[in-house]
Amino acid sequence: MSTTESQQMYLKAIYNIGKKKGTVRKIDIAEELNISKPSVTNGINRLIKDGLARTDANNSVFLTEEGRAKAEKIVKRYDAFVNMLQYM
Repeated sequence: MSTTESQQMYLKAIYNIGKKKGTVRKIDIAEELNISKPSVTNGINRLIKDGLARTDANNSVFLTEEGRAKAEKIVKRYDAFVNMLQYM
């Protein structure tokens, strides 16, 4: 299954926040993407439905194995693109 651009943004944000803070909260995602918390809730629910994320009893957000693999691929592709632009 391919991911939408919106899902890719969420996956990248969750991955990066998780690396920085360990725990990912919806408010952290909202701040990272500069969007409203209700929008984040909708986006996270879509990721959960697609099997890419999950939440716990504290509403912390986690990537599933599949979600983490997709996020790592997105981050690597983004980093490669940024590096390419820096050397142009």
